[in-house]
Amino acid sequence: MAATKRRSTTKSTTKRSTRRPPSTTAKAIDAAEDLLSSTSNSISSRPKTSAAIAAGVITGIAAGIAGYIAFKRSGKTWEEFSGDIANNVKESASSAATRIKDGLEDAKAKAQDFVERRKDGLGEEVKTQAMHAEEALTLKETGSTPSFPVDEAIETELKTGAISY
Repeated sequence: MAATKRRSTTKSTTKRSTRRPPSTTAKAIDAAEDLLSSTSNSISSRPKTSAAIAAGVITGIAAGIAGYIAFKRSGKTWEEFSGDIANNVKESASSAATRIKDGLEDAKAKAQDFVERRKDGLGEEVKTQAMHAEEALTLKETGSTPSFPVDEAIETELKTGAISY
């Protein structure tokens, strides 16, 4: 029978050695694993945000590819091509600003008209006193008389005698 060497449980041996830092490949692997685990945690905890970020990245890449193809097909130098794009963007921005300003002015005018009607105690359907005066003056100048009743339902009710004055 062969004798085996037994280790003693009471005596602990400690091996002292200088520890070498992990190699750069081990650091890269650890960093990649950390990035992968944090990314997967982020995706599982916030899927909508992650999908939005992914869609933005894909859109950016597609826009870059489309821009590169447009630049190559244009046959222009980079300075000419970028100048053309800058001019197009400036024109679009100025036209959009003009449309916005016009829209705001229209909205302001409509709001002032609405406020004036409300101050007079009139609704949207009711004409102001100035409108009635203008209509009367126009009818007087043209010599025509308004045709009453204007609404077909009122005309029908007048024929049947449903409205009494």
